[in-house]
Amino acid sequence: PAVNHILERINARTDHNLEGWTESGFLTRAYRLTADSQEWKTDGDLMALPAPVRDAYLHMSSIDKRCFFPRKLSPAEVFGSGAAGGEVIRPPQSVIAEILYEDLARPATVRDFVFTVQDIEIAPEPMHFESRVMLPDGREEELRDRETYDVVLSPFDTSRLYVFSGSRSKGAFLGTAKRDERIQNRDREAAERAFGRNNKRFAEALQGTRNRNAGRTREAAERRGHNADVVGSQAEFARRATALLNETLTHDNTHTHPTHESPEIDW
Repeated sequence: PAVNHILERINARTDHNLEGWTESGFLTRAYRLTADSQEWKTDGDLMALPAPVRDAYLHMSSIDKRCFFPRKLSPAEVFGSGAAGGEVIRPPQSVIAEILYEDLARPATVRDFVFTVQDIEIAPEPMHFESRVMLPDGREEELRDRETYDVVLSPFDTSRLYVFSGSRSKGAFLGTAKRDERIQNRDREAAERAFGRNNKRFAEALQGTRNRNAGRTREAAERRGHNADVVGSQAEFARRATALLNETLTHDNTHTHPTHESPEIDW
C-alpha cells in the first residue's frame, strides 16, 4: 500500500518536465479568486460551477495575472481522461524488461514446466510461473524443461515474469510467463480452467516425444497383439486338452475292469 501511494503521488504530479508534453497540448488553466488563495480551479472545475461563480473566476483572471496560470496536466490526468490518444504510447513489455534486466536479472531453471522464483523482499513464499511464455507477437511457446534462462521479476507487477534467453544468446528477450496462482477449492470454474490449460500444455510438450517414438509405439502395440494371440491360442489348446483328458477319465470310470475269474485273454 505504501508503494502504491507513492506511485499515485508520482502520477499525479504537475511540476514535471516530461518530454513533448507542451507540444502535445497536455495543458490546462488554473484559476483562483484571490491572489493569496491556495484553492485553484481547472477549466473542468469551472464548467461545473454556477454561471455567476464561473464568471467571477474568469473576471479575476483577466484583471490579476496572479489569479491565472497555465499548468501541465499530470500523467494520471492525461491517461485517465484518454487525452493521450495516439500522441503518447505506453512502452511495450519488452522495453520494460530491458530496463529492468541489468539490475534484476537472475538465472532460473524450468522444472516440471514451472519457473520457481523466491524474493523475500517481494513475497514471503516462493512464486511459481508457467514455462509457457507469451511472445512479443502474441503467440505462446513452451520453453524446454530443465533449461536455464534469465528471468526478471518486477516488484511492481508480480503477475508475470520476464524471460530472457540463457547462455546460448544471453540477454535476448523471449517473452512473459504467467504466474501460476493457487486456486481455491471453492472456485470450481477457475480450477477447471487451470486444469484444462495445464493438460493442454503437457500434451503439447509431449507431442514431440510422441512423434519421435511413434514407430516404437506401433511396434510395441503389434508385439503385444501378437503375444496376446499366442497366449490365447495356447490357452485354447490347454482348455481343449484338459476337456479331452477329463472326458477320457470319465469314460474309463464307467466300465468294469476285468477280475481274476474272467476268461483268459488270448495274446
